[in-house]
Amino acid sequence: MKFFVWIVSIFKSKKKKKAELALKDNIEATEIQKIKEIDPRLEALKSSSDKINKLNIIHNFFKNDSLDKINEKSKEVHDLFRINEQLNIKKLEQFHYYYTDNLIEMLSKLKKSKEDSYGIINEKLKNINSKLKSIINNVILDPDWINKNKNKYNDFIIFLLSNLYHNLSKEKQETKQETLVNISKYTKKDMSFDEVYSTELFYEISDEEWISLEPTTSIQFYEHDVWRIEKKLMGKCHKNGFRIEFIAGLKLTACAYLLNIKDTEDYFIYMPQNYSFYMTQFSKINKMMIEGNTKSGRDKKLRVELEGERNKISSLITEIKSLKDEKIIETLKNYLIKISNEDFLGDMVKIDLDRKYLDDILNTEKLAI
Repeated sequence: MKFFVWIVSIFKSKKKKKAELALKDNIEATEIQKIKEIDPRLEALKSSSDKINKLNIIHNFFKNDSLDKINEKSKEVHDLFRINEQLNIKKLEQFHYYYTDNLIEMLSKLKKSKEDSYGIINEKLKNINSKLKSIINNVILDPDWINKNKNKYNDFIIFLLSNLYHNLSKEKQETKQETLVNISKYTKKDMSFDEVYSTELFYEISDEEWISLEPTTSIQFYEHDVWRIEKKLMGKCHKNGFRIEFIAGLKLTACAYLLNIKDTEDYFIYMPQNYSFYMTQFSKINKMMIEGNTKSGRDKKLRVELEGERNKISSLITEIKSLKDEKIIETLKNYLIKISNEDFLGDMVKIDLDRKYLDDILNTEKLAI
């Protein structure tokens, strides 16, 4: 008897579980059905929004005034139905059917045919812009900053040479050592230009040109401590009141500075590595002062070349993205005229949803592809 009860209870349990599963399946099916039963209006608005987005992508690719206005007008139509819930959403669907769908299809084909060329050229443009950005960000040589450095160096050279003259004069007079100005404390570093200035603006010269800068054995020097200055140069500097101007820097493994005694045709070289000042011919140095021999000059030349190339590529991109097919241009113009008609939006909001009636008020056909 107990065995029989046990068997019956098993069958009842299985039957109960089956009923529970069936109920669960029924609930899930109902939920799925509810999900499927989306509000037609929301579904239509979502579809409309997707089409507007596609049209916007195409509009952003091509450069055409009619297409710009069509894109804006299409957004207006979409917003009209989005804001006004009382309007029949089928008119929005039919609007896209007559206009947007065919416009997207026509221009998408054209866009696809141009994208490969555009992608290659646009990548070149990105590389050029990257190079230009690198040049510009590398160092910005402000004219005021350049003049400030030059004036600072001028003041230092004037101070140094005038005090060197003072010391040489005192030594000649055999005065006490205490009357001498201590200029030996200035090092090569003190006599050097700002590192950025020298890197960007000093002229790079060859070994042969560097050798030609060195003083001849016939030059007579005054010597004081580590300093050496050509006697003729010292006389000219003193006569002109030590009015001196920095002209340019030249470099190989070391640097040399070209200076001028103001309001004269007298130029001289300062060699920091051996603390020497001596006169030179400007015509000889001028041949070495080629803008392309400075980093700044090379960057400037490269910038001009890259900007020229960028302008050409930008023009080519504009050409690629332009709509030139007369048939397409005419189609867009006609399309714009129809949807810009003053009565267009007014007709769109009328209650009659008959398709034939819509055909009559729009008076159009599907766009030819």
